[in-house]
Amino acid sequence: MKKVFVQGSYDILNYGHCLSLKELKDKFGYVIVGLNSDELMMSHKGRVIIPFEQRKGILLSLKYVDEVIKCDSPDAMDSLAKIDVDVFATVQEWVHRQSEAIDYIAAKGGEVYILKYYPEDGEILNSSQIRARVIEAGS
Repeated sequence: MKKVFVQGSYDILNYGHCLSLKELKDKFGYVIVGLNSDELMMSHKGRVIIPFEQRKGILLSLKYVDEVIKCDSPDAMDSLAKIDVDVFATVQEWVHRQSEAIDYIAAKGGEVYILKYYPEDGEILNSSQIRARVIEAGS
């Protein structure tokens, strides 16, 4: 079993998130989610839909998540320096922003794992699509 770290907002948890977390659990065995704080989300996205403690509770209720830690920086290196993991998982679109974290995990003999992006076929709703549907339903 290996410990894997993945970071995100998970503000509107969707099926793609669940598939990614299952993939990590199946492949590595122990999943630590770095959950972006409300403050980070406000500075990054300008909004928080579900407060941190509720997002944390939702994630911890999933059988694919073993731990949730609070992240105040979008740079995964800040969290990786404080925890002991074997694998850093990220999506392709974030690789260029996480070079320090990638170098750090490689230097300690760890692995970088690139997650499949859902919904690659358009059939799985992402958070933005869910948000748009909710807004449309309220009109």
